[in-house]
Amino acid sequence: MTTIGKYEDVTLEAPSSVAMQLDIIHLGTDNLPRALYAALGVCWRGRGRPSVSYARCGYNPAVYGGKVLQELVTRGDGTTIDQVVAAGGAALGKLNEAVGSLNGGDVKEAADFSEAPASSTTS
Repeated sequence: MTTIGKYEDVTLEAPSSVAMQLDIIHLGTDNLPRALYAALGVCWRGRGRPSVSYARCGYNPAVYGGKVLQELVTRGDGTTIDQVVAAGGAALGKLNEAVGSLNGGDVKEAADFSEAPASSTTS
């Protein structure tokens, strides 16, 4: 669990959308702070979750991340930027784990749809 402002029980969980996960991870190569804020917004479960919508931000992770940060640090509940960055790092880790799991057996099984070539036994 993570503490952010007055919320001492923030649970972080990757969203099911692979596209959303990858958009935010890739944003991290150009704008890591915004990627951290966006990751926190999409992974936060339960009380205190930012009200800003990823869809209303045009599915733009940089815009979404900025709005998440703005909401969190201005709502007057004691949230600090250090808390947001730390929790965002943990959330980005959740996204990386979720995407990393796609590179395991599920993808290999889905991609390995062809039969093995028949072995040749010519003499």
